[in-house]
Amino acid sequence: MGHNGIFRSDTTHPVDGSFHQWREKRPVKSLVVGRPILLALEDIDGSPSFLEKALQFLEKYGKNEFEADEDAHVVGDCVKHVLRELPSSPVPASCCAALLEIDRKEARISAMHSVIAETFPEPNRRLLQRVLKMMHTVSSNAHENRMNPSAVAACMAPLLLRPLLAGECELEDDFDANGDNSAQLLAAANAANNAQAIITTLLEEYDSIFDVRYSQSLDSLPFAHWILIL
Repeated sequence: MGHNGIFRSDTTHPVDGSFHQWREKRPVKSLVVGRPILLALEDIDGSPSFLEKALQFLEKYGKNEFEADEDAHVVGDCVKHVLRELPSSPVPASCCAALLEIDRKEARISAMHSVIAETFPEPNRRLLQRVLKMMHTVSSNAHENRMNPSAVAACMAPLLLRPLLAGECELEDDFDANGDNSAQLLAAANAANNAQAIITTLLEEYDSIFDVRYSQSLDSLPFAHWILIL
């Protein structure tokens, strides 16, 4: 990741051969990034993944305000990188569209609960709720770290609701996606605002939207049981 990151660059051994030969070498598959959603939180043997350990770290230490080069910020950047490199969106396009539609209704809290519980693929629901749990813990200490639900949502919404930011969900706006740059920028800003609003609602109403006792009993199931369910 670089000299100041968690994984420091190894500069003691130069690359053997030409640059062309170096490029042709088969890359080593990462055990951290690029994992499928099903393995995002747990390894096959049931042990916590790197992402799960990083989320636990942020829950423990993220209540305080940190400088940009302190551990919590570094780990936070790692979490965002892992989420960004997932082969598919934590929230699928159809689920993004459903949440977007619900956010326009008055009875949105109960509707969000129903959509997440009934229509989300189980691995996606578990991952979304786990990341939101960390975000909820961080935002609950806003008096110390100045990261309220809206601020935390602004950081994480583009990673959780990828299809919405990618233009895969229909938005109620008057912006021409094929128009000039200003129209495209306005459309992108509108998508980002909608994504932030959805995640903010999920954080502010976390206890109401998620049945914590039921979800905890499900999350305690071993990995092998999820394979049988799915």
